[in-house]
Amino acid sequence: MPTQNFFSLKSFIAKMMNIKLNTRLFVLLFVLIISADCIAQNRNVRNSQNKKQSQVQQKQKQQQQQKANKNKDNDPLSIQLKAPTKIEVSEVFESMSKGKKPGLKVNVPYGDAATIMKNWKKYMKSFGGKQRTSSGELFSDNAIIADLSENTVDVYTKVEPFAGGVLMKVFFDLGGAYVSERVDKGKFNVAANILRDFATNEAARSLQAKLGQEEEALMKLASDRAIMNDIEQQLMQEIVEYEAALVQRKSELERLQKEQKRKNEATKKQIGVIEQLKHNLKAIFQK
Repeated sequence: MPTQNFFSLKSFIAKMMNIKLNTRLFVLLFVLIISADCIAQNRNVRNSQNKKQSQVQQKQKQQQQQKANKNKDNDPLSIQLKAPTKIEVSEVFESMSKGKKPGLKVNVPYGDAATIMKNWKKYMKSFGGKQRTSSGELFSDNAIIADLSENTVDVYTKVEPFAGGVLMKVFFDLGGAYVSERVDKGKFNVAANILRDFATNEAARSLQAKLGQEEEALMKLASDRAIMNDIEQQLMQEIVEYEAALVQRKSELERLQKEQKRKNEATKKQIGVIEQLKHNLKAIFQK
């Protein structure tokens, strides 16, 4: 491209010279054209350099990311955390002791059914009323939940194991009408908050207990690792000592083998001397 611009420039100058112009004007035009061409070339060079620099930076960034990922994969203690289970409250319409009724369900992550039911009984006692259990369903009779109703409320609760925790199904009888989002969203939200708060506290309680157990297990692992590390260091030291002793024994063996070779040669020589003397002695007595 610069060569083409150069020849175009020469052609233009040649044409300009054929035109009878003032010399100063000709020189001015010539300088302007040269300057514009140089500016264009410099701009192209800068753009090319910037592009190359950007490509180099991008490549370095990719290499750094790959190195970071590789180091993470090679780290034996690298941990990838899973998303925690969310507590969700929703409406249900299903069978209970009074037939098919609307109610609410909430998942209690990390809990077990027996503990959740036990703690729910304690919680419902704070609202008064009497309790009894039949066919796995807890009935709280005449509970006083002021935010839900001015009158007493009958509460029916079923608890069952669920993936990763427990599923609670609770039915609030306000005196013939059961709490339902489609009927009264305000009362539904009150009941939902009761269940959500209880589920949150129980999940936190379960997690805290589980955390304590797992931390104890971790401490035991740390202790085991420390003991194993001490044994490893001891074995490595013994190996170093054994290797040093082996080198020494090999040296002693080589020295012994060389000494044996010298003794073998001396023995052979000595046998030759004795045999020669015997031969000479025998020859003396021969006539």
